[in-house]
Amino acid sequence: MCATCDFLLPGNLHVCPRCVAAPPKRISAGRKKLVIAAYIFAIWGTVGMVAFMTGAAAGLFKSAGGAAAVGAFYSLFLFIPALVGGALGISCFDRRLRNPPSVWAAAIWNSILLLIHLMLVVVGNLKR
Repeated sequence: MCATCDFLLPGNLHVCPRCVAAPPKRISAGRKKLVIAAYIFAIWGTVGMVAFMTGAAAGLFKSAGGAAAVGAFYSLFLFIPALVGGALGISCFDRRLRNPPSVWAAAIWNSILLLIHLMLVVVGNLKR
C-alpha cells in the first residue's frame, strides 16, 4: 500500500480503505486450510490421547524396550502433533478480520490437548 491508502488503526494495524469500509465476510482459502489442518491435528490428538490413557495402545509396547517405545510413541504421535495443532490453531487468528467460531474452536481444542500433555509430563517428572 502507498502512504495515501494506508490507515493506521489502534494496535498498530495497517489496513487499506476497502478493508476498513467492508471487511471480508468469509475467511480466506488459506485460513480455511489452516483451520482444517488444526482440526485434523486435534482429532488425531484426541484419539491418540484416549488410546494412550485407556491402555488400548499398551499392547504395542510389551517388548523389552517398552519404556523407550512408550516415550517415542508419546513424543512423535501425541505431543508433537498437539504442539503443531496448537500452533496452527493460533496462527488462524487475524487481528484485522472477524474470527469465526471454527477458528476459536480449533485453537482452544488444540491448546487444551497441549495443556493436558504438559500436565502429564510435569506430573510424570514429579513422580520420578
